[in-house]
Amino acid sequence: MAEKQAILITGASKGLGYATVKQLLDQGHHVVTISRSTSSLDTLKRKVEGRLQVIQGDVSDADVYKQAIGVASLAWDLALTGIIFNAGVLDPVTKLDQADAADWAQCFQTNLFSIVSALPVMLPHLRSGNAAEKPKILLISSGAATGSYQGWSAYGCAKAALNHLAQDLGVEEPDITTLAVRPGVVATDMQRAIREQHQSAMNPDQHKKFTKLHSDGELLDADTVAAVLSELVLRADHRLSGQFIDWADYKEL
Repeated sequence: MAEKQAILITGASKGLGYATVKQLLDQGHHVVTISRSTSSLDTLKRKVEGRLQVIQGDVSDADVYKQAIGVASLAWDLALTGIIFNAGVLDPVTKLDQADAADWAQCFQTNLFSIVSALPVMLPHLRSGNAAEKPKILLISSGAATGSYQGWSAYGCAKAALNHLAQDLGVEEPDITTLAVRPGVVATDMQRAIREQHQSAMNPDQHKKFTKLHSDGELLDADTVAAVLSELVLRADHRLSGQFIDWADYKEL
């Protein structure tokens, strides 16, 4: 049987993050989560015989990452071997002639700076491990990092910076495999908000694209994408490190 690993996932209380937690647990691995809301995870925790540790906290707080290392060691005597930085926000959705720098700063805080805050804690920990596989970092990115969507400028810029961060980690951390991953258009609360709340700020044709994906039943199921993310955080090829990849190119892992 393959060695069981301990994985940290942020933004894990719902959607793609929650689905990935379940995938890893179903494979017998151990998971630590960090999120503001924990009710769904607390329910799941009672079903998995001690293999899930749930931390309620702000992903921008470096101390929660220290806590994650500590609980993995205390509960399982394991070092964390992989991280999925999944926490993210789309807001603010506004055109640039209505941009507010404070709102942009909050977007960057969640989508980018929270990860920067984590790295001084997590990188030494990942480097110090002795697992057979190189440790992994997945940065959940977006197609908006490379293509413009009206109203999404803050989000797109933050995700573009995230992709650059993956490149930098690929150069600076040769013993860690880092990937920025485009997860596709997944049926999540973010997609619901795009359809129901953001039409006025978006280009009509772009908004119609997302409503049509929903009405045609073509949004991706979170479990489908989560299966790929779980494989990548466990077994991604180190030769990919630093790259921005599309989840769909790795469905056969």
